[in-house]
Amino acid sequence: MKLCRANQECYSFNYNKLTKWCYLGITDESDLKQTSNGKWTVGYRKCVEHSDSNTWGGEQYSSGSGGAPGPVTDLSVFDSSSTSNALTISFTTPATAGTNSDGAPSTINTYKITCTPIDTATTRSVTKNYSPEQASCTAPDTSCTVQFGGLSLVDYTCSVRAINEALVQGPAVVSDPVKVCGLGLLSCSGSCIDGQTDPNNCGACGNVCPGGQTCNVGTCA
Repeated sequence: MKLCRANQECYSFNYNKLTKWCYLGITDESDLKQTSNGKWTVGYRKCVEHSDSNTWGGEQYSSGSGGAPGPVTDLSVFDSSSTSNALTISFTTPATAGTNSDGAPSTINTYKITCTPIDTATTRSVTKNYSPEQASCTAPDTSCTVQFGGLSLVDYTCSVRAINEALVQGPAVVSDPVKVCGLGLLSCSGSCIDGQTDPNNCGACGNVCPGGQTCNVGTCA
């Protein structure tokens, strides 16, 4: 398949008994069906004939390099409570994985995660790639979670972008700054807090114990 009109996601197919045809939308060739009038349809989408000698709006056929996947959504980054020097990063898979170079729908191959320190003069960025299986997310609109370790006890912003089979990268989605604290501490509003004893953040950030109560092992009493 060759990309026919990238801006309208219109692709051309070359069948044994046809010249070249275009249809609006993306689907597998096996989903195309021929109607009684000889036209090809995809559900209710009608195909229109197109040939190299009959250019469409002055646009020529061009080989596609693959379409980019969409952005991840619902990005959440917080200090890990189970792994030292780590952040827990969760997100939802993109609504679309883009296309391969032949125009066929692609799948997500990798999630590229980069955590960049606020102070880059003293601490380096850390980049890791996760397969969908490693991030426990293999289907569209699925929640994914990774423990991103190997970090220093400083403030970071983290970005997540999807990369599909055609190795085309989607847009990066960037988190707000998050402080990495040691195990047993909470990262609350840019400060490391002992949630076991702090009455203003008892067991969780912002959990204030009522007047007169103290925080004992993360519980107001």
